[in-house]
Amino acid sequence: MSAHLQIPTLDKKYPATLSHRILTGELRQRLGFDGLIVTDALVMGAIANRYGANEAPVLAVEAGADILMMPVAPAGAIQAICEAVKSGRIALERIQASVERIWQAKQKVCVPNLEGGTSHDWEHASPPIQLGQLAQPGAIATVAQILRDSMQIYHPANSRLHQSTQTGELRNLILVDDALDCDFLGKHTAAIALPQARGYQTEIVDRYTPKPLLDLAAPARPALLQLFIRGNPFRGSAGQTQTAQDWFQFLLETNQLQALVVYGSPYVLEQFVPSLPADISYVFTYGQMPLAQAIALKQYFDDENH
Repeated sequence: MSAHLQIPTLDKKYPATLSHRILTGELRQRLGFDGLIVTDALVMGAIANRYGANEAPVLAVEAGADILMMPVAPAGAIQAICEAVKSGRIALERIQASVERIWQAKQKVCVPNLEGGTSHDWEHASPPIQLGQLAQPGAIATVAQILRDSMQIYHPANSRLHQSTQTGELRNLILVDDALDCDFLGKHTAAIALPQARGYQTEIVDRYTPKPLLDLAAPARPALLQLFIRGNPFRGSAGQTQTAQDWFQFLLETNQLQALVVYGSPYVLEQFVPSLPADISYVFTYGQMPLAQAIALKQYFDDENH
């Protein structure tokens, strides 16, 4: 059973009241959801700058969130929530309910190896967490559907991928943060395997790769550009984004860019799309792992469609 919940724009004056009505009223009461409610990163400027580093976590708990992700100042957030409980702004029972849901969620993915004991024996289980139990067919299908529904696709009929006039060795140019530390890539993953099956030569670059030199006299090599960029709120992605910008501009100016795939950050797509000619396709997906790669690249390399 699945349900669609449309969340209205956050109320500027009473954000906690409206959010409580959505999370508790809709999710908990109307839809009967008894799992964990997890926030997005509270460190994001749109949240922290608007509501304050310590007030935002309190508002999230008031609204019904069980787990707070990445507050600006964790110690300050904890203190603010404790003070809200002491003052009566947040009921102690509200915190206890979240704690119980967290225990229950952890118990579902563990195999206790102790006899008797307390209800928190999962903490001492060996191995403590069996993540494989989460990778059930239904869960995988749900993830795949979310990836499909959240993708952004532009693939015109006159796309350069369909043009046979381009000559030269096909190039699959993949940009990552660190080529030595990217567990989402391998020779059998879609980002490499699907283009390779169609004659593309794989080339992986990262922020340590020298900036490309603009050489208009060099032989043209039609390129599929795949960018794996996920901003880190603690160190940003400025260096990696600049590397991506350098390669993007280089391929545009030398007329070698065939198509673009962006994995992770929608802000990179927003930055690049205005410069794209009308016959260059692009796909954006929030995911970076092999499943997301396969779903994204099948927009280009699906033999049934092209």
